[in-house]
Amino acid sequence: MKPAEMENYRWSSRLPLDMAVTIFPSKGTPQNGRIRDVSFGGLLVKTENAAPEINTPITLGIVIDEGDEEKFYSMSAKVVRQTGDGAGLMFDDYDNKTIVCLRRIYRDALN
Repeated sequence: MKPAEMENYRWSSRLPLDMAVTIFPSKGTPQNGRIRDVSFGGLLVKTENAAPEINTPITLGIVIDEGDEEKFYSMSAKVVRQTGDGAGLMFDDYDNKTIVCLRRIYRDALN
């Protein structure tokens, strides 16, 4: 595989999504954003301000409607690329809470 092809290689399909997210960088100010697409490896987020630098560890805060209540989820990720209006994030800790959150996000993306 050529280097240019490897940059876009993903081990799972992306699904389009429009969902609010809060980005908590390890250093800096939290900011709001919108998830644009999601895969089991990461997500693309549109940010209100400049995206955190590449390789910045972050925590994502996501509120998901669970029918009769809203639940807050947090997931650990790292910035792997910057776009003109956001960043590509790669999940870096697949604990049980991350898997549950991803299932809920995929449910919303598929509906």
